[in-house]
Amino acid sequence: MEPDKVDLHLLDPARDELLWRRKIATLAARAWLHRQEHLSVTLQLLRWTRPALAMAVAAALVAMVGASWVEPRAATTIATEPVYQFAAWATTDQIPSTVTILETFGGHHVAE
Repeated sequence: MEPDKVDLHLLDPARDELLWRRKIATLAARAWLHRQEHLSVTLQLLRWTRPALAMAVAAALVAMVGASWVEPRAATTIATEPVYQFAAWATTDQIPSTVTILETFGGHHVAE
């Protein structure tokens, strides 16, 4: 048993030759006019403002959502390293004693 053939000729856009040529001519004229536009750099930037802002907003939303899922690291693990202690002394103009320096940068902080 053979299924009935579906008549698809009604979907053919070129079946009405005059209408088809008119549509192609209209499309070609619009493309030609668009190509003839000489936009300055300023006008081109203005045309891209809305899409660029939309992309920036989307990126900011993704970053905010991603940041809300990440647990913050404890600051105490970073602050106990000798480098951060030295930076704290340097930024506050503190002059630690020799004993404090040796305790902070002593042998137990040496990387192996």
